[in-house]
Amino acid sequence: MILAALDVTALPSDTLLGEGRYRLETEIGRGGYGITYSARRTGSGDLVAIKECVFAGCERDQGKIVCADEDSAKFLEAWGERTLAQAERLRAVSHPHLARVFEAWRENNTVYVAMEWLEGPTLRQHLEEQGPLGMEEALKCAGELAGALAALHEHDLVHLDVKPENAVLTERGAVLLDFDLVQPCGEGDVSTRPLSLAGRIGTPGYAPPESYGERAPQGAASDVYSLGATLYFLLGATTPPSAVDRAAGIELQRLAIAPHLHDALEAALRLPIDARPISMRAFQKMWVPPPPPAVIDDDFAFSAHQANLAQSQLATGVYRVVLTHSEAEFPPRCVCCFEKADRDADILVKSPSGKRYVPGCQLCLRHQSISRASSAGTGWGVGLSVPIVSVGTFLCVTSDSILQLGMGLLLCLLALFVFFASINYGALKSSRAEEMLKSSCCHPLEPVTYSFNGRVYIWRFKNVLYAEEFKRKNAPFVV
Repeated sequence: MILAALDVTALPSDTLLGEGRYRLETEIGRGGYGITYSARRTGSGDLVAIKECVFAGCERDQGKIVCADEDSAKFLEAWGERTLAQAERLRAVSHPHLARVFEAWRENNTVYVAMEWLEGPTLRQHLEEQGPLGMEEALKCAGELAGALAALHEHDLVHLDVKPENAVLTERGAVLLDFDLVQPCGEGDVSTRPLSLAGRIGTPGYAPPESYGERAPQGAASDVYSLGATLYFLLGATTPPSAVDRAAGIELQRLAIAPHLHDALEAALRLPIDARPISMRAFQKMWVPPPPPAVIDDDFAFSAHQANLAQSQLATGVYRVVLTHSEAEFPPRCVCCFEKADRDADILVKSPSGKRYVPGCQLCLRHQSISRASSAGTGWGVGLSVPIVSVGTFLCVTSDSILQLGMGLLLCLLALFVFFASINYGALKSSRAEEMLKSSCCHPLEPVTYSFNGRVYIWRFKNVLYAEEFKRKNAPFVV
């Protein structure tokens, strides 16, 4: 059964449902499987979302749903039974990143489901406003959704409709909702029980190829495919080609991301279901970067991880790249943390040879600004306290009256106050900058320096991974 556009009239505001337990407010959305309303509990006034099961080919007559033909009536009846059964199973699943299902009941010749009300934009809305997420934020959202899906799988359920439109960014993070296509799995093997009802295709680009068949098995690996497509969208702000197009030869475009993440996405989006990671945990393990290869510096060899530790401890330029050309090409990554660079977050590099701008991210730009404020505040405070204490000491030594001696002592106390206040201010600002550092950040203040000696252009990086990529991009001009 192919679901057409839904044109059924919505229930009016103030309609009571569930034997008076809920009062409808307004329609908030509709799709091929029904209409969603905002509503309030009549007892507590709490806001909830209520889904009404209804399909194209149905009409509303005095509030009740009536079907145009016998086939539609049978389908609505079967879907209602399925929805009641799935809602009962979903009530037993509890996870902070999964929308809660409160109850389901029959009324008006159809089925209603009361669910948790979620405040916030969907992931798609967020990306349309903000652009692609950085790697850390994208993996955080995907990890939260993976936890919710793993909770479903532990209860022998698969979601089958994971996509950016079905995840809402709330105060507690990304929360998965919309359980229209949820289906049970076999107890022994979550990839063997097919959905007995039609209308299971999902959304092109996010639906795995097995969703297009009526009897093809679906399971946890089906959700892995959809979550992989969602992560692809979060990192690249583009929907991957549909499974049908890819089967016809359309290739998956490679994103500008770390190689291990590309490999993880490629594995999740494999067309054969048995070629994908078999669980959310297996998929998440692929997000972890492999141990980096050894990196050779001027005087010694060490791993990239050890290099970053050494850089943060020594706070000195560790990796030097010398170019014969002034117009260097920079990788589109933050020079401090090596994550994807943000727009309007370039980091200013000052040197006697001039000013240059290198790619950065908003968080690294902020902790560097706070570090500069720390240094400046301490410097000004110490510098100001020296002349104050000098004048105070002079007045004390040359005093010929109690008033002059008192003024001298007062100035000395003021100098001590300014000195320690500036030291404390600098320490607090420095501590704040350290708190903002990500594990991949190489330095709180100065991740790169630049100079020109009249013949060559010398770049000194404190992030070895960035230096390696910079060297590769400028290979023709490296000395």
